[in-house]
Amino acid sequence: METYFGTPVVSYQRMVQIAETIGFKSRKDLIHIFAAGSHQHGARIEGVSDTDVAGVYIEEPIDCLGLQRNEHFVQSTSDQMERNKPEDQDIKFFSLRRWAALACKGNPNVLSFLFTTPEIDAREQRNVTVWDTHIQCHRDAFLASSHATAFLGMGSSQYQRMMGAKGGGKHGQRNEVIKEFGFDTKAAMHMVRSMYEALEFLQTGRMTFPRPEVELLLAIRMGKRSLSQVEQMYLELETRVKEAELISPLPQQVCRERISELVTNAYLAHWTDRGLLFPD
Repeated sequence: METYFGTPVVSYQRMVQIAETIGFKSRKDLIHIFAAGSHQHGARIEGVSDTDVAGVYIEEPIDCLGLQRNEHFVQSTSDQMERNKPEDQDIKFFSLRRWAALACKGNPNVLSFLFTTPEIDAREQRNVTVWDTHIQCHRDAFLASSHATAFLGMGSSQYQRMMGAKGGGKHGQRNEVIKEFGFDTKAAMHMVRSMYEALEFLQTGRMTFPRPEVELLLAIRMGKRSLSQVEQMYLELETRVKEAELISPLPQQVCRERISELVTNAYLAHWTDRGLLFPD
């Protein structure tokens, strides 16, 4: 199987197939899609990690301008009563308006959409979408040093999970992981990852995927770093992130008016292309 920095590639067609199988019916309105989670940051463990697919779509005019809202699509092959198995697949799609609103708030997972591209097989062709022409090429509009607050919040949340002060994942603490390693190593990995992503984002305005420190992340997840080592690592990184915010070259705040204009133009362009703006 083809790999992406050691992680198996999920092709564009495969991701769309997964989405349609789970229930997403608007393929023509899907403007961005990529393999998220461990596929994205590179710390995937075969036989353990499930498949996460994330993306952005543009809803039809009636779902955007009318009384009914269609702002997100979240589905899973898991029955939600137990943790995902390796063969399970999770889908998390946002409408462009919803995605942009979360990006303005500095949501780290949402901001990562700007720095991840779908894997394209040489035999397949992905059409250019308004994501490419109206959002991706203007991603600087979504960058701000104040987003450090959201990154720090994500790190703090994972720290609490690692220390057992907060439920971990959608089904509570990862008891099987804690039993094996003595603490939640997956939460520890995400905690450290979020701080490294924050540092790079604040210093350069970018987020690299898969993560350059993926070997460290895998070592943490596989219990090769002690709780005290990981905690010290996090506290030092947290301090560096706070310092980086103060000297970041990024603007302090995003310009919501500019983002509103980008999003509006993207909707109008997509609806026009789809023949939805002025239907016959």
